[in-house]
Amino acid sequence: MNITYENTVLMVKNMAKSKQFYTELMGQKVSLDFDGTLIFESGLSLNRCIKNPTLQD
Repeated sequence: MNITYENTVLMVKNMAKSKQFYTELMGQKVSLDFDGTLIFESGLSLNRCIKNPTLQD
């Protein structure tokens, strides 16, 4: 069995601020942007966290 790196997924609370950070400051280029998921050409992916009362800030 071969294990390969595919991509990194980060869970974020504020998609707008995160998108701004990664595109403007980090120079990432958006590949796909759809409901709660943002994928950059580099393979980095952001997913919006859904409020979960069992998780702490």
